Amino acid sequence: MIPNLGAMLPALLEVLSYVGTGVTVLADRGHGLERVYLNEASAAMLGYTIEELRQLPVHVSIAPEQLELLSELSAGFRAGKPVPPALEYTGVRKDGTRIAVELALSSFRIPDGIAYVMLLRDGSPHTQSRLSLLEADRIGLVGALAAGIAHEINNPLTSVLLNLRLLRRHLNAGMSLAAQPAALRCLDDIAT
Repeated sequence: MIPNLGAMLPALLEVLSYVGTGVTVLADRGHGLERVYLNEASAAMLGYTIEELRQLPVHVSIAPEQLELLSELSAGFRAGKPVPPALEYTGVRKDGTRIAVELALSSFRIPDGIAYVMLLRDGSPHTQSRLSLLEADRIGLVGALAAGIAHEINNPLTSVLLNLRLLRRHLNAGMSLAAQPAALRCLDDIAT
């Protein structure tokens, strides 16, 4: 029996925070975004503690030149336009520096608006070069698959090459009638 997802949620959020994945839930009720939940990794990415970031309006952590676009997107989402699965934006850290943020995004309707569940990660070039465990695992699986395919192709090719070399020897030796059946067997082996 699978446990209730609600009971598993705190453990899942703890694991995501432990591996440095920011989790934020925002509510959009038509009068600005409000933070409903955020984890330690999400606050740390912007240089805040959870308590500090909870006290600030959402727009403080977003680059000013992107606020109008955010407002347009929010209005469209509230009106029923589809929410994209991923977005990038420029965040503003506590010290005023900017940070590229990549987020995976999902949404659900709430009685008076829409809520967004976001998984955030630092999209800066220096962190993009580090692979997540999942990405590294996927690359490892692709490598293992490629090695298996290469092995499966190499075995028949080895047989073909050996038979071609043997056939060449027979042809160069001025093949007699007695040697023709052996040469034909080589050709048959290659063809199968």
